[in-house]
Amino acid sequence: METTAKKLVENLVVDDDDECFKKELVRIHIHLQPVDLGDIQGSIVKQLDRMLLKHKSILSGIPVKFEDIKMERDTGIITDDTPYVHCYVRSAVTLFVPTVGSVIEGVVNKLSEDHVGLLVRDIFNASIAKKDLKGYAYDGGMWVRKGDLETIEEGSSVRFKILEIETHVGTMTILGSLRFS
Repeated sequence: METTAKKLVENLVVDDDDECFKKELVRIHIHLQPVDLGDIQGSIVKQLDRMLLKHKSILSGIPVKFEDIKMERDTGIITDDTPYVHCYVRSAVTLFVPTVGSVIEGVVNKLSEDHVGLLVRDIFNASIAKKDLKGYAYDGGMWVRKGDLETIEEGSSVRFKILEIETHVGTMTILGSLRFS
């Protein structure tokens, strides 16, 4: 059974020049339960799938894809009185690693008098606070730019600058601004 996270990322296209993503080779510690030993590779994939779309400090980013997953050795280690088999796997991983100061694009999915909520790549949450909506005023369910009357409404694509990245319990939120200078 595929996880929700795996379904979200299966159609994600990452260009080689996309600065919000990077590919790395990683070494990850895995512990297998005795029940997992009937399908070791499948159990390893399931454990890695549970890491998808969750910020992992050991990876310095949010994994969106694991590829070329291989055990380092054919055997694992059982330590102390636990039944778990410990092993290391090596994998190529694609990480979402936005950086403060970068300009990215999101699609508006929520509007209020206090902020604009966006989804980046249809997956990652972002928010632009009222104070960072330079030159815009909230008017009847949309943000309207003074002067040329350009609007921000649900479904609009918006390019914004990353001001801050917050992570809490594996969840990341991007805080942005329309102030580019």
